Amino acid sequence: MLKNCLKTSALLLGILGICCLTTAFAKVTLSPLFSDHMVLQREAKVAVWGKSDKPLVTIISSWDGQSTSVAVNPDGSWKTFLKTPVAGGPYTLTFDDGEERLLINDILIGEVWICSGQSNMDMPVRGLSAKDQVLNKEMILANANQPNIRLFKVPHKAAAQLEKDTPGRWQFSDSSTVKVFSAIGFQYAQVLQEKLNVPVGIIHSAWSGTRIEPWISPENLTPFSYVRPVTDTAKISRTSPSALFNGMIGPLIGYTLKGVIWYQGESNLGQHTVYDKMMAAMVEGWKNAWQQDIMAFYYVQIAPFNYGRSSKAAAYLREAQERAMTLIPDSYMVSTVDVGSEKTIHPADKTTVSRRLAYAALSRTYGIEEYPYENARFESVKLKGNKAVVRVTNAAKRLVAVKNPSGLEVAGEDQQFYPAAVTVRKNKIKVQSDKVEQIKAVRYCFDGWAPGTIHNRDGLPLLPFRTDNWPIKRAE
Repeated sequence: MLKNCLKTSALLLGILGICCLTTAFAKVTLSPLFSDHMVLQREAKVAVWGKSDKPLVTIISSWDGQSTSVAVNPDGSWKTFLKTPVAGGPYTLTFDDGEERLLINDILIGEVWICSGQSNMDMPVRGLSAKDQVLNKEMILANANQPNIRLFKVPHKAAAQLEKDTPGRWQFSDSSTVKVFSAIGFQYAQVLQEKLNVPVGIIHSAWSGTRIEPWISPENLTPFSYVRPVTDTAKISRTSPSALFNGMIGPLIGYTLKGVIWYQGESNLGQHTVYDKMMAAMVEGWKNAWQQDIMAFYYVQIAPFNYGRSSKAAAYLREAQERAMTLIPDSYMVSTVDVGSEKTIHPADKTTVSRRLAYAALSRTYGIEEYPYENARFESVKLKGNKAVVRVTNAAKRLVAVKNPSGLEVAGEDQQFYPAAVTVRKNKIKVQSDKVEQIKAVRYCFDGWAPGTIHNRDGLPLLPFRTDNWPIKRAE
């Protein structure tokens, strides 16, 4: 009798378990990107996707009261597009598969950006270590309660295959979430939100110490023959080619966004001959993955730092980063030549960097002309004996220099560089040296640690430059 009762109980529990599993699977499931507190790109056709075991899913958007029905594929997946209105909220989305309803609350409509790269982008407001701290972090945290800014942080993950989901989630902006979020990413969102007066969603997908190759899609790495794919999946790490594209960009693919801010390059010193092409390949791969023709891409030139034996390599990499602007559509590079640190590769001033990125976006992407963003740049040089005159563009007819500006060097035929005496007048820089009879080349801040001392009238620094095209010496 007892044995029969136990069998009956086990049978009932099994049936109940099957019913529970069936009910759980019957629910519409969504990527964590589609959750409470999310931000959707305004005035766009935004992609929405998920899974269901029912043949049809109906989506109702509260901003227009419209319903959209989408057929579910044989593998249980579905995807559709919704039209979003002008900025606003909060709104809701209802997902109905005919059996159950899933409701997403507190949705804002505004601007969506990704911040990515290595440690200088990954660096949280609380800092990386006792030595690597963020300037004015107390003030940043005191102003962290921003109801119209939402944060999404992608956990670090290297993967051999393209990942479709991430355990990240949308969070409110407050002192607890901001302190572990990208200092540049948060402050960038803060400037956009303030100046545009719309909600901003910022997605943090960065990892310290990473090279650019792991962020490039497998297809776009093929032109670089020196890059060898990792075939043993057990050995996949953050250094593996495409591993971070798979693990940290893959789950975001398709989530409609306005653009990307990027800060990386310190781990690719010595690859100046290909780095600009690799940047272009990375952006092309991301645009192809998103099937998005226009994707703004604003990035940061690596900052001055005492790189030791790699100091000249840093200068050549900065050159490659500047060249990348000509290869990447809808891109702009901001300079940090005046906000570096000799003793740490992680300069503390993230506020200046984020503002320069934001002003570039406000001007170039949003068409607001009142925000100066263009770096002063080398235009031409005239050589005459032991003197030279450098003309600078984007200087608003006037350059501003510190007393006794440094960073300018001159060389003759022997290619030996010496510090130059400098006079700045209007948009011209006059240099001379008693150690060089016939100047053949002028360089500015062309070293690892060579902080910028010359700006235009808007306070934006003169980019590092060289007037020669001499090959790299073996010692460099």
